[in-house]
Amino acid sequence: MNSNLIRLEGVYDYYCQFGGPLGFGHDFRPEPPARLAEAVKLIQQFKELRRLLVEDYYPLFGDYVTDNEKWDGWQFHDPKTNEGFFLVFRLPQSPYSEALVKLHGLDPGKEYTLSADQGTGLQPTAMGQALLTGITVRLTKPRSALLVRYR
Repeated sequence: MNSNLIRLEGVYDYYCQFGGPLGFGHDFRPEPPARLAEAVKLIQQFKELRRLLVEDYYPLFGDYVTDNEKWDGWQFHDPKTNEGFFLVFRLPQSPYSEALVKLHGLDPGKEYTLSADQGTGLQPTAMGQALLTGITVRLTKPRSALLVRYR
């Protein structure tokens, strides 16, 4: 993927890059201060998560989503520390405001603390079995994304 061609208009665009090395050819010089502050915050968030990118990877909605009317997402899980994160995307033409997300690799008997990047209605804790069976995630707008860390 040539990340030089990706629009960096907000959280969605940055999160699309959170599956591998974060790189882009975007010219930040003309950006207003609020957009620069957002970029700094998201780049720092990536740096906190990047150690997990070499751990177990799980696609959450099938191996390869090509339909812009669906959702997409992935999970990175460290089996040694039993922590990770998942990202979900409500794609641009998706009419669906919620999706069932089933995580992988978790301990069914462990209680996990969930930390979402925005208000989503997710409970702050959940048992591994519930996360493996599936939790409902809501995103009210098409072309939006949610990042959730768990420990």
